[in-house]
Amino acid sequence: MRETSRAPAWARPLAWLMLGSLCVAFTLETALESQFSSWMVLNSSTHVAFVKSLGGEIHNLSPDYEDVPTLEFDVPFLAAWVISLGWSACGIGAASLLLKLRRLPFSLNVARWLERGWRWWCLTGLWSLLGLLALAFEWSELHVFIIGNMHFAIALMLAGWAAELARLLTIKADSVTLSDQAADWSVSRGVWVATALYVLAFSTMNWQLDRALLIPHGDSSMYEEHLWNVTHGKGFRSYLDQGLFLGEHVQIVHLFLLPLYVLWPTHRLLELCQTVALASSALPVFWMARRATGSRHAATLASVAYLLYPPMQFLDIAIDFKTFRPEAFVIPAMLFALDQWERGRIKSTLVCFAIALSAKEDYALILGPLGAWIALRPQLDRWLKRPTSDFPPQLQDRKRAFLFGICLTLFSVGYLFYSTRVVMRYFRSGEELHYVRYFAKFGQTFGEVIINMLTKPGLLLSELCTAKSGIYLMGTLAPLGFLPLLAPARLAVASPLLVLLCLNGIVQSDPFPRHHFQAPVVPLLIWAAIGGLRQICVSIDPSTPQRWWHRLRFWVSPDGSAPSPIVPATFLVASAFLANVFVSQSPLSIRFWDSHSLAYWRANYIPGPRAQYFQRVFDAIPQSARVASTDFVHPRFTHHERSYDYSHYARRVANYESRVPDDTDYIVIDTQHRYSDIKSPADVRELREEPDRWELLDLDTAGYFIVLKRRR
Repeated sequence: MRETSRAPAWARPLAWLMLGSLCVAFTLETALESQFSSWMVLNSSTHVAFVKSLGGEIHNLSPDYEDVPTLEFDVPFLAAWVISLGWSACGIGAASLLLKLRRLPFSLNVARWLERGWRWWCLTGLWSLLGLLALAFEWSELHVFIIGNMHFAIALMLAGWAAELARLLTIKADSVTLSDQAADWSVSRGVWVATALYVLAFSTMNWQLDRALLIPHGDSSMYEEHLWNVTHGKGFRSYLDQGLFLGEHVQIVHLFLLPLYVLWPTHRLLELCQTVALASSALPVFWMARRATGSRHAATLASVAYLLYPPMQFLDIAIDFKTFRPEAFVIPAMLFALDQWERGRIKSTLVCFAIALSAKEDYALILGPLGAWIALRPQLDRWLKRPTSDFPPQLQDRKRAFLFGICLTLFSVGYLFYSTRVVMRYFRSGEELHYVRYFAKFGQTFGEVIINMLTKPGLLLSELCTAKSGIYLMGTLAPLGFLPLLAPARLAVASPLLVLLCLNGIVQSDPFPRHHFQAPVVPLLIWAAIGGLRQICVSIDPSTPQRWWHRLRFWVSPDGSAPSPIVPATFLVASAFLANVFVSQSPLSIRFWDSHSLAYWRANYIPGPRAQYFQRVFDAIPQSARVASTDFVHPRFTHHERSYDYSHYARRVANYESRVPDDTDYIVIDTQHRYSDIKSPADVRELREEPDRWELLDLDTAGYFIVLKRRR
């Protein structure tokens, strides 16, 4: 009789288990059979090998002359289902062990987890079904969006699964008195450990890339050249082009490193300082999350999620191995500013805002909307009849908050206009800004771009509402578990810049946030995610008019009671971790260990013979010489008398002609770097066109380098 009474209790959980595993199997099959979906995560060779290991078939549908073949994959559904059931078995086994360690009843809790956790698995089935419907009705943009984000659908499923496990284990968060938070500067041990691990991992990777000659000069090592030239009386400049750097950007934040640079003049100092600065942002994330949730444990998980956030990590090591960009310093500046704001330290907030503006002129685009948020938020809270909990006591008065916010917005607009239309154009001799070309579809000048965006909504929407824009937004929001959507007022501060990013030509060509453009929105999205945590962790009064909206929140009980902060914090950190596994190039990612990937650790972080042979080249060139070199060896000559770029770009220093400057003494050509099209002396234009002016040095470099010396 007891067995029959227990049978119905297990029927529903087992049904969810089977349905969920079938949905995940269907999603895996769909993802592996899509060349576009799989190559978002796996290298093409790895994808082919994995499909073959599952017993699948591959058919080449493209002509033989195409460089990138179009492949058709046929993956057995049974193999995908076996993988899905394997995940289920591992999850149940891990849950059983954790339940035993916490001395919780096994049967009842596992049954609950099967019913709640495997519902998340069904989301992947709905996602794949939506993709099939888009394909059937020939909605190409929607189909590309669905297929291009299969890995994020799986990540969301696993993150929700992990959060339900945390809920199952009834982990109770420590409670912290919120009134004491403004004066509390303590940080949990877990945050310090995670921060130290991040600094150790990324500083090691950065330095190894430098040792392996894989860091480009353009947009990375040229900033170290700025500091070298400033300390040696050559001005705030790089010899990529004539003129001071202020013609490119009003970007001076790296000059603050001069006191340290005088003691250790090397590019590795800049890399280390950037990594430490990015890692230190985990501290304000911890403080703000602790105030939002009242839990040190949940705040620790939020800080770890920030350190795992791929768009932030790509600012430390970009997809093309650019390891230093001053734009990265806007993240700690803004996160510390927002923390100081919540503490009521207005002067410290303004100092941090000034540091953020020194990182790049167009970062006024985030201070302007932030000022509008400060001005309008009290009015919105008054209309909704709720307290303005985000504001310090000094600005609880609506008039003072409105005045402060409007002044911040007006200053930001004025600073942006003065920087771009006066300062930069002065140092560019009146030429148009170089990044206007990123929005070429809207015009050729700064004014044309702004006017067309404001007066042609059809053109704006046609460029904005695309699959690539959706993929880009998924890349920013999915690693944060979409929690910023639960704080729409905070997310609105980042919205104008997110729109511009979606319209950026470079982003449209590579729709994932792994370039420096997303730097200013990262702190705002982290801040909005913390606001989403607060929304989940606050209990709901069922009698309030907002009841229908709050019902959309996850993990809220029917009586309106809020879950433990550990549950949404687990969802946040799991989302960031899984996104890190799928799309980053950190040691936690698939790409880091994929021997066919461009981010493979052995190919990038272990110096090979190319770096060893370069030492012979470096020793043969005196420091008093003026050297033109290709991109990846260019950083080694920035401490010489002059260091010119040797490439196909028409440079002002060479009068925009296809040649090196007249005062060049040596030319160093790296034949093996990834973009090199010169493989032998016969390919060198100077030896073909001016053989009487240049001689080929006889250096034993095993063909890795070609060195030319001017005949005097």
